[in-house]
Amino acid sequence: MMAECNNDCHNCCKEDTDNKEEPCRKITTTVLEPCLPLPLQDDILNDIVPKAKDFALLHGAGMRYRDSYDPDIIQMAPFYLLPSAFPRREFDRVVKLQPLINLLMHNIAHDDEFLENCLRKTIRVDDFTARLWKIYTTVRDEGMTQVRMLAMLDQPSNTVH
Repeated sequence: MMAECNNDCHNCCKEDTDNKEEPCRKITTTVLEPCLPLPLQDDILNDIVPKAKDFALLHGAGMRYRDSYDPDIIQMAPFYLLPSAFPRREFDRVVKLQPLINLLMHNIAHDDEFLENCLRKTIRVDDFTARLWKIYTTVRDEGMTQVRMLAMLDQPSNTVH
């Protein structure tokens, strides 16, 4: 881990300089070392990039072009090929926050009115969402017969895994 002064002080904050100026207040930016040695060799990249794209497509990372819609053409959604270094302090903050996110998601999943208000417009134009909503309302209207419920064990994809 390296720290670099990001102040415009001409390195007066460095202890080994002969600069007689008043040292700046150190404002540093932490630069984390990569998880893997970079750059990767071309043969490795040529092997893993197509596999990563296939994996991403199979797991829903395809998008339609906005300006020239064609039902037979998709583009890749952006994704990271390699893991990124992540500061431990920030990881710990996310871990502490996760139970609150889980509770929020649980409450949303069990708030029929909120879900209907949020999904109303999507249900009108998206057949898949409309079918899911129909299943949801059918089960809800017939009455829940399941006494116990499995809590969410996985974290949302937008947080640290």
